[in-house]
Amino acid sequence: MMEIMLKERNIKIAVFSALLVSLFIAFIFNLTLSVGEGTVMPLSNGDWLNFWGSYAGSVLALVVGLIAIYYTNANCEQTLLQQNKILNYQQTIKEQEERNVCLKNNLNLLNYAEIQGITASINQNDLISSKEKIVNKKAEIYSCDLQLRYVYGYDLNEPRPKEEQTYKACWEQCISELSVLLDKQLELVMRIAQNQSDLSMKNGNSQIISNAESLLKLGVTLEQKIEYENTIMGAKKLKLGVTLEQKIEYENTIMGAKK
Repeated sequence: MMEIMLKERNIKIAVFSALLVSLFIAFIFNLTLSVGEGTVMPLSNGDWLNFWGSYAGSVLALVVGLIAIYYTNANCEQTLLQQNKILNYQQTIKEQEERNVCLKNNLNLLNYAEIQGITASINQNDLISSKEKIVNKKAEIYSCDLQLRYVYGYDLNEPRPKEEQTYKACWEQCISELSVLLDKQLELVMRIAQNQSDLSMKNGNSQIISNAESLLKLGVTLEQKIEYENTIMGAKKLKLGVTLEQKIEYENTIMGAKK
């Protein structure tokens, strides 16, 4: 408002100055003609009227031009101000929407029911799915934290309102504790997978020992026992099982031992 008032004052000064200069030029011109060395201008009264009318019209055109330039510039500035206000308003709305989306994602990340679903129960028959859920949740923590820092500009080290500082502190504590919880849950899943592998290996070894004891009780020779164990181990490595011929041969050996 003050800037507009100053500009109005400047245009008034410019118009007043133009009028003064015009009058001063006319005064000097008349003075020169009246006190000159008998200069005679061969002009009639009508010609003089035309001259002064043209002069006055030029002065008036100058004044009107100055006023027109002023109002044109004022209108342009007003238009630019309105456009800047609209752009600032749109930018404010955009930033607010981004903040709302960011806060919504943060709430979804810290959803208690979802976290309980991941950490409270483990499907021992599908440990891969459990590991994927935990890894995806940790990736979501990183994504939400990155979005929060970008939207609120926390990494710019600028002064922040007290509310934002409090929210940032609570957020960092929450994601830190959640990350620790997910790490422990992942360790538990990996431990269960290791236990299952160890148990499977133990059962396999127990089966081999049981078969060996059975062979010893039946009086099977050491060479037959070694051959059978090698056959079983080779079949397990190839995941094919014992062939029909090997099974028949082993049964014949057992029957011979019984006889």
